[in-house]
Amino acid sequence: MAVLRGLPSLALAVAAAASSSLVLSSAVSEQSDARSGCAADASGADCEQPEVSSLLQMSQGEEQKKVAQQHRQTPGSTKLVRPGKVLKAARRKSEIIEEPRGVSRSSGSRDLVPKLSVVPDSFDWCNFFGGLNRSFCTMSRNQHLPQYCGSCWAHGAMSALADRIKIARNGEGVDINLSIQHLLNCINAGSSYNQGSCHGGWTLGPYYWLHKLGKATGSGVSYETAQPYMGCSSDSTYGICPFATWTCDSMNTARTCGTFPPNGDCAGLKWYPNATIADYGSSSGAEDMMAEIKARGPISCGVDANYLVNYTGGVIVDTPGEEIDHVISIVGWGTDTEAGKYWWVRNSWGEYWGEMGFARVAFGSLLLEEQCAWATVGTFTDMHNQPPPAYEDGSNVIAEDSECGVWCSDDCSAQKGSKCAAGA
Repeated sequence: MAVLRGLPSLALAVAAAASSSLVLSSAVSEQSDARSGCAADASGADCEQPEVSSLLQMSQGEEQKKVAQQHRQTPGSTKLVRPGKVLKAARRKSEIIEEPRGVSRSSGSRDLVPKLSVVPDSFDWCNFFGGLNRSFCTMSRNQHLPQYCGSCWAHGAMSALADRIKIARNGEGVDINLSIQHLLNCINAGSSYNQGSCHGGWTLGPYYWLHKLGKATGSGVSYETAQPYMGCSSDSTYGICPFATWTCDSMNTARTCGTFPPNGDCAGLKWYPNATIADYGSSSGAEDMMAEIKARGPISCGVDANYLVNYTGGVIVDTPGEEIDHVISIVGWGTDTEAGKYWWVRNSWGEYWGEMGFARVAFGSLLLEEQCAWATVGTFTDMHNQPPPAYEDGSNVIAEDSECGVWCSDDCSAQKGSKCAAGA
């Protein structure tokens, strides 16, 4: 089994709770002090009138504010959704596996978040209601493309962690999006038990793997640009998956490619941007979840997704749920005049689903408060501590075990250990 390598991200170890209070204090909307008209200066001379371009910019700014206000959700304006009970025979295939043996439910951290003394009616890191001066949420994802893969457990965890990295950076710089494919390729490396795959996983599994990886190697999960999501794992036998291997080696951790074969080549990298976690743990119950979200950022949670399949908008209410079969991330909560408090749920089914990829689920519905996970940010790579940059073809930072295989051939039989169908 190849040893996973990467550059330990220097510095930037984040005390998440402290950084959150910093973010919250700096993320309050700033009020403009702009004046209309023009007053005389101290000498009595009239000041210059604003240029037409300045007036146009001001007008455009006001118009943008109006458009934003029209699109912003307002409490009391939403429909209540009461899905009919889903019978056992009609339930979707679960993407949750039994709790893997040998997996610790926490890293042993005693850094607990106190319950909120005052619970606000709404708070969310995506800035749906404009309470912050920007959104601290990262990209919405789609586990269904390029083909179906039951990797919700990986999507929920990595999305929540990416948000927390953005919070730690106070929203500065380009978003850091973490590689779910790296996780799928490597989570079972060296393990005697299944920790997760395209056939399902466990809520805490990604954080357990990432914490263990960081302790063992000093490196963490690579970024999306180094290992894009393919919807495959080593046990996938359909679609594009049989045409490549999904083992935990350098090519399946972080890679780059030069020009077209046969002149070009692809290379697994020994140095690559990555992110680690400091601690992880579980959470349950609305009070603990709200405290954790507000103090340190979004969390991932299990949900009964049978009642999300045909969701098209509104607040799901009066639907307790029967069984957790899916994992999402929760970015905050809001309050509806009829439904009461609800969770802002970010799914991994694309932005064409639900409310642009989100759903609102009333407190106490869909088992959302039963099984949640969180992780605190450890280290991450950005422009302040970037490792030696790779050439386009990666030849200056190529890993020793790098083998291009199928990625450099138009013949799938050139791949060692190919699973390609006969005659393919």
